[in-house]
Amino acid sequence: MEYRRIEYFLCVAETLNFTQAAAKLFITPQALAKQIALLEDEVGAKLLNRTTRSMALTPLGEECCKRFTAVVDSFNKTANDIKALAREAGETLRVGFFSALPKNEIVTPLLNLFSEQYSLPNIEIITGGLDEVRSWLENDEIDLCITNIHDYEHWEKYETVELVSTPARIVISSHHPWAEKSKITEGDIEQASILLLKLDRIMDSDSFYKKIRCKQRHYAQNFDVMLALLEIGNDFGVFPKVYNHMYHARFKYLDLPESMRFKFHTICACKKSNSRKKFYNIMSVLKNQSFIDFPSTQ
Repeated sequence: MEYRRIEYFLCVAETLNFTQAAAKLFITPQALAKQIALLEDEVGAKLLNRTTRSMALTPLGEECCKRFTAVVDSFNKTANDIKALAREAGETLRVGFFSALPKNEIVTPLLNLFSEQYSLPNIEIITGGLDEVRSWLENDEIDLCITNIHDYEHWEKYETVELVSTPARIVISSHHPWAEKSKITEGDIEQASILLLKLDRIMDSDSFYKKIRCKQRHYAQNFDVMLALLEIGNDFGVFPKVYNHMYHARFKYLDLPESMRFKFHTICACKKSNSRKKFYNIMSVLKNQSFIDFPSTQ
């Protein structure tokens, strides 16, 4: 769900007139109507009752208006707080993103929050793999790290703020032997091959990926390669349905056996030892940041 569409909907809800709302938003009424229709498709129900003479919010539209207003208010408050922090310090903010994070739900809101409050010469954005962004943070090459960790990872040296928490899912192609199954057992997993992301560091001993018993382990160099191999191969993957393009990829998602279930957490992290307190303070601001929910993971 795009933040822009929420803003568009709230403007329409305020004016109940596409022409007036479009003028405020500096787009055409036709383009605005299309964006509202796309939002209704995402929600799965009508938000506006429209006739040739009048427009009114549906009951669901009224509820969405209340909740979306809270999201926008929280975003604006956080943005203003960070702008104040930026004015106080005036230093460069260096932010590293795990490159597979979803654009609309995580990257764009955070980039808006950061880049709109810092002049462009004072902000540096870089993206990389899981190992890379953690290494950059450890070596003080970045100030903030936006990445994914799972239940069994240990980040005691870092101050972290959880942005999103989602369950790990089994991910398979449409022609995988499990494609017709609705439930996977531990026995199924022991007889199958898993595709893992190749990491430079040693996995924690209690990690799911370290303990899992399966027929074979194959490795991908990065997440894009992993998705391609999953789509053409017979391996299965295990990760959350919160990565870029995941909602449109042609995969099937299955729950792990109950005894094996765990969660992933999208976090913003900085080093506890970071002496530049403004970056540490941003973490407390982010604790009050509201992110739009991900689409259903079913």
